[in-house]
Amino acid sequence: MPYPLENPPHAFSILAGREVSTWSEEWKHECEVRFLAGLPLRERTDALDGVKDGLRGMKSIRGRRGRPYPR
Repeated sequence: MPYPLENPPHAFSILAGREVSTWSEEWKHECEVRFLAGLPLRERTDALDGVKDGLRGMKSIRGRRGRPYPR
């Protein structure tokens, strides 16, 4: 399979409100949000703060901005 695909598959993104490429940053963000939304509160907090495995959490990587991604 060539990288990147010439014609990548598309899926509907709730965040974008339209179909996006499954290889796009928009789809990556959608998947991250769905993953975090599905976690119990304690696990979500740990993922954001970086408690699990001693890795940096999302807050330390992206900062404490109101939006996780600048527009």
